[in-house]
Amino acid sequence: MIRSAVSLLRRILWLMTFLLALAACDPGPEADAVPPLIWNVHSAASPSNVLSAAVWFDTDEPAITSLALRSGDGHEITLSSGSVPSTGHRFSVWGLHAETLYRITVSATDSAGNTARKELDAYRTPPLPRDIPPLQTLVSDPSRMQLGVTLFSVTRWTPARDNNWGLLLAVDESGEVVWYHRTRAPVTDVRRLWGGNLRYLVGAHGAAEIDMLGNLVAVFQANELEPPVDSFHDEILQLPSGNFLTLSTELRSLAGYQETSGSTSFDVVSDVLVEFTSGRQVVNRWSLFDVLDPLRVRLGFHLPYYNTMYKDKSQNPKDWSHANSIYFDPADDSVLLSLMHQDWVIKTDRGTGEMRWRFGPEGDFELQGAGEWPYHQNAARLLPNGNLILFDSGTGRPGAQHFSEWTSRVVEYRLDTDNMTATQVWEFRGREPFYSEYNGEADLLPDGNVLITDGGRGKDPMLSYLHPENLKFARILEVTHTDAPEVVFELLVRDEEGGVGYSVHSSERLLRQYP
Repeated sequence: MIRSAVSLLRRILWLMTFLLALAACDPGPEADAVPPLIWNVHSAASPSNVLSAAVWFDTDEPAITSLALRSGDGHEITLSSGSVPSTGHRFSVWGLHAETLYRITVSATDSAGNTARKELDAYRTPPLPRDIPPLQTLVSDPSRMQLGVTLFSVTRWTPARDNNWGLLLAVDESGEVVWYHRTRAPVTDVRRLWGGNLRYLVGAHGAAEIDMLGNLVAVFQANELEPPVDSFHDEILQLPSGNFLTLSTELRSLAGYQETSGSTSFDVVSDVLVEFTSGRQVVNRWSLFDVLDPLRVRLGFHLPYYNTMYKDKSQNPKDWSHANSIYFDPADDSVLLSLMHQDWVIKTDRGTGEMRWRFGPEGDFELQGAGEWPYHQNAARLLPNGNLILFDSGTGRPGAQHFSEWTSRVVEYRLDTDNMTATQVWEFRGREPFYSEYNGEADLLPDGNVLITDGGRGKDPMLSYLHPENLKFARILEVTHTDAPEVVFELLVRDEEGGVGYSVHSSERLLRQYP
């Protein structure tokens, strides 16, 4: 019995040895050592932007690919196709410098790890268009700046506002133009969408979405919504639901205004909050006339309404509220509205307009400490810690004997909504006093710095900003969010010789060049 078991065990061992030897003699399928073939390479410069282009090519097997552009002065852009191999590859390239020679390399790696590289023909970018405004970088400290490029909108004045010209610009940390897009009407708010495209307001009635090559993706017109609205102005943002939120206007004839001659009636323009879907269906709409007392009149009411849309209905409509920004607070489904001609920031329920609070002089908060209220403010935002930051234009600030003494600043307040108190905790006034009568913004960046749009300056402080002889210019700054703020980036948009004026509505730091 034992001998039989031993014999069986020997046979099993012999069979295993034989199979192992057989496996050693058969190497199996030959390992893949051949890199992908890169072929059918094409490229095309964007017709609307000489600093951008499309590059596309194929590989003979699924591969992960990359595209690298390098200039002699050290500027480099590297793009990756992502983590999913494919045989067709397309890259949208933007962010190039003008009048610069780039060497271009394409790489492809297959599933076995084999990599192929192909050098394409070098490409020299053309010069910028002649109507790009003069830019001057006064301060640039990249080691202390938030990484990314700065995107902003520019309006031209010749000397009146040029209603047939608009421009979006992006500059790198040195202030060099790396992207632009021209329009046929002034552009105000611009922001990047979740997928990397840009959406902006253009003219008084439209919004557009483009990709970074300038290709038009979608257009929204105020009169094409269902039901139509009068206008779009100042800001448009996308809610978590995918709907869009913007500002519109309406005109009403109201009585009860007290003038020196007695009680009178005026045609008055108010702002309207509008929410609509990507299918252009209005799902929510409410007017500030129904939220605030329309007889509360402050500085700016008697100025001619800045837009001409109501001129055929009224000889002199009054600009009552002049809302200039929206901020959505998902914590309580509310919106923050900056009302320039009320000197108030208000917080309301997004759906109904029901008032939560009014911030500013004669509002719901008591200002504590040594701070000041803002006047004719712009771009009110809530910070992650609940503080309120805004650009305080300073128009109408008490104590000034002449408008030339008004000064602007960026200011932050800590809000105690339980006790309804506000405390000024930070401000930036600059090395020298400055005044932007219109167009200002302040954004807290991820690294803690603050990006500031000082966008509505006049060369002559003794003239009104809107005076045709007051040459307009703008400034974009990045400052540290410290007790003694330091400027780490400063860019002037200013024509010193040509007599053309420029203003900037807002700016945004694109933290990554590519999504």
